[in-house]
Amino acid sequence: MRAVDLQETAAYSQALHRMTPQEMGRERQQLMAQPVTPETQIRLAMLLGYPRGPQDLSRAITMLDAVLKSSDPAAVSLHPLAYLLLDNYAERQKLHMQLDRQGQQLKEAQRRALELQGKAAELESKAAELQGKLDSLADIERTLPQRPGAGRPHAPGGGR
Repeated sequence: MRAVDLQETAAYSQALHRMTPQEMGRERQQLMAQPVTPETQIRLAMLLGYPRGPQDLSRAITMLDAVLKSSDPAAVSLHPLAYLLLDNYAERQKLHMQLDRQGQQLKEAQRRALELQGKAAELESKAAELQGKLDSLADIERTLPQRPGAGRPHAPGGGR
């Protein structure tokens, strides 16, 4: 690949910034209709990995892997760019997975917190009920007549 082609690829990257989602969809169809070349694979990978578009990082990574495995001179000249994109996409994919995992953990923690709030409310209700019973028993005990004193018991063995 000529240096001009690398400049064209850089210009293509800039063009992605100006595309609307509809234009990106049309561009994707056009690229998929073209013969498979290292340059079209790189462009399609760039399009699939573009953050504002419909991302498919797994597919973009697969395309970049294909370029990196190719010994075609055009592909070899694109290896530095493919490595750069692959590293970026792999890291983003890893971050997306971590974010998904953390989202799931957050949902689970929220669900558990709601369960614990429900159990705490239930325990508070039971505690209030038991306190009411204790208060009732204390009231009953206060209204009971005093038992007469039985006197002092004598010490065993007499009064020596």
